[in-house]
Amino acid sequence: AFIAIAEDSGQYYSFITNHVSRSITRNSFGNSLLNTPVSDSVGDFKTLIPEHVEGIQVKKDIDGNWYGLVVGGLGGDEKLICFNFRKSLKNTPTVTSYGNLGNMAYPVDFYLFKENTYWVGFTANYNNNTITRFDFVNGLANKPNATNLNIGGLDHPCGICPFIENGTWYMFITNFGSHSISKLNFGSSLMNLKPSQVNLGVIPELDSPFDITLIRDCNQTFGFVGNRYSNNIVRLDFPQGINGNIMYNNIGNIGNLFHPHGISDVNRVENEIFVFVANIDDHTLSRLYFSTCTEPSILTSTAR
Repeated sequence: AFIAIAEDSGQYYSFITNHVSRSITRNSFGNSLLNTPVSDSVGDFKTLIPEHVEGIQVKKDIDGNWYGLVVGGLGGDEKLICFNFRKSLKNTPTVTSYGNLGNMAYPVDFYLFKENTYWVGFTANYNNNTITRFDFVNGLANKPNATNLNIGGLDHPCGICPFIENGTWYMFITNFGSHSISKLNFGSSLMNLKPSQVNLGVIPELDSPFDITLIRDCNQTFGFVGNRYSNNIVRLDFPQGINGNIMYNNIGNIGNLFHPHGISDVNRVENEIFVFVANIDDHTLSRLYFSTCTEPSILTSTAR
């Protein structure tokens, strides 16, 4: 369903949620995301992982331990689950289920990041058109506080991606039901309980958009959206910034996409960029790789 990428001591890993088998697969890439990975399971935790497991994030906290946070479940089985890998992502984790926090209703994508001194997480609730915020005020090892934000304007939200520009926090959310994207404005902090919301409208290039990720590159912002049923990726260009006009460029079915579900965070390794896509209905992963420039020479001049 979803995929998270992490680098631990020069070794790269991906962690994939398996929607039906209620399991987490770990892919070990070695020292490069271009390698063919070796796959294994992080352990048998079917009694804790709900069916329809979805979003995942893997982060290292200030205590030196690695944590995987996972959401999923529907019909009363919604859960937030914490995987504690301790000091190495090679370890078999211990698992804690926090149950349903913040009125989750089929939580789909999950995003986790650090704002100021503590971690903040968000998930999109497909069945009640809300988002839930998780405040990890005592670190990732402890149960977070949760708040449901009913901001209006969402239609079966799936993908979620916060982004900061010029000190203002935004959040982009894909609306699977209306084939559109909503942009939230949180102001100076994602702690704002009443962000403004604007729907960017029905765009011909968007067809059942499921997930979204954004990156700042070459002094410009770009985004990638996976269209679930047309099996393609749409690139979003923001030439005038987040609040300017958006250019939508369908870059087609690259990497043999088949019902693309979750898109990883954009991973930059020096000058190279990697994005991974989980294809939910043929049990495969696709890798989008933007290589560094290979221009053999740069024009120069001796004139002053």
